[in-house]
Amino acid sequence: MHFLLPFYAILLCHKQGDEVISRLTRFVVSEILNYNSEAYVTQQPMLDCLFLIEEAQNYLNQDKARDDNDPIIRLAKEGRKYKLGLIYVTQQPSAIDDNILSQTNNFFVMHLLTNQDVHKLCSIAPQYELYAENIQQEPIRGTAYIYSNVYEEFIKPFPLVVCTELENFNNVVAVVNTKRKAFVQPVDKRKEIEEIFVKKLMEFIKNGIKNISWRDLWGEINKELPDDNIYKNSYGGGKPYPSKNIIHVLEEKYTILKWKEKIT
Repeated sequence: MHFLLPFYAILLCHKQGDEVISRLTRFVVSEILNYNSEAYVTQQPMLDCLFLIEEAQNYLNQDKARDDNDPIIRLAKEGRKYKLGLIYVTQQPSAIDDNILSQTNNFFVMHLLTNQDVHKLCSIAPQYELYAENIQQEPIRGTAYIYSNVYEEFIKPFPLVVCTELENFNNVVAVVNTKRKAFVQPVDKRKEIEEIFVKKLMEFIKNGIKNISWRDLWGEINKELPDDNIYKNSYGGGKPYPSKNIIHVLEEKYTILKWKEKIT
């Protein structure tokens, strides 16, 4: 399997049987693990991936954990080394293998039903002992007890469990939809036009065009620029190009093209 960076994929398997979903999940995880492990050795760019696995007790239990070749077990144990993250969701923490639980850095704990599950949680993260009764008897829907022991150069673990009330996802979506501009990251206009520059040049080379003026090139680029880009329709207006530097770089990189006019 070959990947292009950036790579995004959504696999909808809800109409498939459990066996098909299990096999497909392991295949995808295995391919990305192998890709990143090879890239790690050869010092090539790795894929930044975050996996989300629900009903994790079916994938990360003690029986599965004995198989070190199982890609999901490898992901849980080795993923961080290869820039791969894992979020796993379960209502039965006691069914998760102890070694995997012990390597879990962040906990979002909601209502648990059994003493066994609460005791398992407390054995792995003793910070929850003070909240054990609350977790088992929590009456308020959406309440979560959060704890993190992540330790990075600029991030130190917070030694306390934080009690929060999670907002309903549909309510969050409604707010985002009504205030979309506040949540959407603005487009980098300079980067946008530079990407179009390169795209059009590649099209010219692919089509065998070896002689073009900067004015003609700009005309082709201008057609693809969104109306809200500040460089739209601005040729000759004091800012006809995003940067003279990029033009000089392109002149050096695409020496196959002969320019009818030069930019100095």
